Amino acid sequence: MKTVYSRVLCFFICIVSFVPVKAQREGWSADLIPCRKGVKWGFADNKKKLIIPLKFDDAMPFGEQPPHLDVRPRAEHAWVRIGKKEYWMDAKGRLLKIVPNDNMEDPGLVAGMLGEEDDAAVLRPYTAAGGLKGVVRRKGRVVVTDTLLKAAFEDVEIMPDDMENVRVKMKGKWGVASLEQEEFYLVQPVYDEVQRLKKKQYEGSMRFYKVRKGNQWGIAYYLREAKVLVEPQYKSIQLAGSSDGAFRVEHEEGGFDLIAHSIYGYKITKQGPYEEIETQPVLGLFAVKKNGRWGFIDGEGNTLTPCIFENKKQFSREGVCEVTYKGRKGYINSVGTEFFED
Repeated sequence: MKTVYSRVLCFFICIVSFVPVKAQREGWSADLIPCRKGVKWGFADNKKKLIIPLKFDDAMPFGEQPPHLDVRPRAEHAWVRIGKKEYWMDAKGRLLKIVPNDNMEDPGLVAGMLGEEDDAAVLRPYTAAGGLKGVVRRKGRVVVTDTLLKAAFEDVEIMPDDMENVRVKMKGKWGVASLEQEEFYLVQPVYDEVQRLKKKQYEGSMRFYKVRKGNQWGIAYYLREAKVLVEPQYKSIQLAGSSDGAFRVEHEEGGFDLIAHSIYGYKITKQGPYEEIETQPVLGLFAVKKNGRWGFIDGEGNTLTPCIFENKKQFSREGVCEVTYKGRKGYINSVGTEFFED
């Protein structure tokens, strides 16, 4: 019986894990979003049904702190203004007095604690008699393991965020060699420069590197074998947010595009190049600027909203973003619904 329950539970977890990204974003959106019609504000649900009437002169999403106040509301309260008077409002539309220092949100635990200095063995380059370099694992001045990488390279550089692989130089060119398999390369040593494109990677995941030939950058990666995603052709390349396989690339002639990679290959954003591409802190979305106005795309380059906004802020954790349209403030949610009318 326990085996049956375990299988059912595993099946349920797998189903939940593969919920489409768009559906996840819809679930993350706030239950009530500030909605403007003309100069008056109320609150609507994600289907734009008005729940709290249009009776306010200004409003902000639930849980967000007004920039002019030193007080942050509880997650279940929103800031509203009627004339010159300001209030907290709950989800039923009841108004509450703003009291200084009434933030009751849990500040959370300290992220870490001071501890003793790590005395574990570390990777160190070494130079053999012929001047070639390799890698050993050392503890202080004492070699505590056998050689991890034989001395066969002109230069070797340890990557602090990757203890399984090292940058190596052969015949004046750089690549990435494995410390776990002899004469095995994650990036072939044919480039003028190689840099990691991700700070943290987990065993079995893809490893991305930006590679340079001359003044142009491309992307190489490792998935069971060394591969090239795009040949060097861009002025600069950066990892775009926390999404695996999303890259912000700058063209030599100016402008930016988003390159999205998946098991099916890679594609470049259809509507680019853009004047700017900015990562949003959550939801896997990106703000893009074209012809001086802002819009939003997802991690695969699909348009969420066209570039029509004069200004924008970052999406909140609840999936709400403040934008400026025709000189007036409004809000959109994480699937692009506009909560304002002029």
